[in-house]
Amino acid sequence: MPRVGFVAIVGRPSSGKSTLLNAICGHKISIVSPTPQTTRNKIRGILTDERGQIVFLDTPGFHNSERKFNLHMREIVTESLNEVEAVLYLLDATRRPGEEESQLAEVLRSVSVPVVCAVNKVDHEDADPQAARSFLAEHLPADGAYATGASAGETPDAGAPPDGAQAIHEVSALSGTGLSQLTSALFSHLEEGEYYYPDEFYTDQDPGLRIAEIVREKAISQLKQEIPHALYVEISDMEMREARSGGGRDGGAGQGRGGPGEQGRRGGAGE
Repeated sequence: MPRVGFVAIVGRPSSGKSTLLNAICGHKISIVSPTPQTTRNKIRGILTDERGQIVFLDTPGFHNSERKFNLHMREIVTESLNEVEAVLYLLDATRRPGEEESQLAEVLRSVSVPVVCAVNKVDHEDADPQAARSFLAEHLPADGAYATGASAGETPDAGAPPDGAQAIHEVSALSGTGLSQLTSALFSHLEEGEYYYPDEFYTDQDPGLRIAEIVREKAISQLKQEIPHALYVEISDMEMREARSGGGRDGGAGQGRGGPGEQGRRGGAGE
């Protein structure tokens, strides 16, 4: 029986969450840019293979700011933690943990589901994964239900890392290093069950939203200072091209638990 469940990806802005989601699912699902807080909504990406199905929720970066917009995005992050069977906490190996990291770790200590920790960008010349390991040993020690070696209500496995440290996965979203081991760790925390989506789905986003996000991504890459943060794209009219004879791209309608509509499917629209 396959293992299935929802997993929230959380981390500071620009830690590589969207790049990681795209790499794991093998498709362009979430837009990416060097501008912090590019992700503004919960974006769903779906991984289905012989192990089962994971529905990832890519969340906005956890940002320490009292501005109304930033507070709203932090609420999206915390709300996501109540909707999932596990959490993937992503740290950036090129930046030393700071106040935002400490605040997010405090939030994660209160969750009732397993937290799998990963350090991204370990192949970067400025990477210092040991700093992330030291931070996690202090702020998320493997002595609670949130630890990667334990399920809710259980104690960690006898083989938990020494000195209270978390089991930490060192990965590179760009090169794909460590992603197979990371997803295997996530699957290990999920229950057996039926798929939420047909196995050809890689997202349940509406095509209109996906197109709007891609337009915003391209605009962000051309703008500087405060303007990228103030961008909003709305699609007022859209026409889907008919599939070409002999195969081609279509808007293949489908429906998963995320709701009806034209979805992202392998070999379908948006690929």
